[in-house]
Amino acid sequence: MAKKRFGPEQVATKLRRIEVLMGEGGSLQQALREAGITDATYYRWRKEYGGLKGNQAKWLKELERESPRLKKLVAELSREKAILKDVAEGNFQAPSDVGGRWITRLASTGSRNAQRDLGEP
Repeated sequence: MAKKRFGPEQVATKLRRIEVLMGEGGSLQQALREAGITDATYYRWRKEYGGLKGNQAKWLKELERESPRLKKLVAELSREKAILKDVAEGNFQAPSDVGGRWITRLASTGSRNAQRDLGEP
């Protein structure tokens, strides 16, 4: 039997329907059978979506998807800030052999833009 995947709005709707059926005097097992889900699924959904309306459940899922992306962005910006802080304080020193070869190569090419390329006015 293939697994069914329900969207957040469908889950919230099913949970509300189960609550209505139980409020009408039906048993939990009977309500779950009508909804077509298992006990474990019901309790997992209730834990995750309990009390949410359909649009709120969808919004919650969108936030959960966006959160890791934002955390990664904050980490990258924090790392860049730390690097810039070290450079501003003079704690950063470029490897002399790599930088020296690059500057020598620019100067030897006779480029009219050598000063601009070196960052000089």
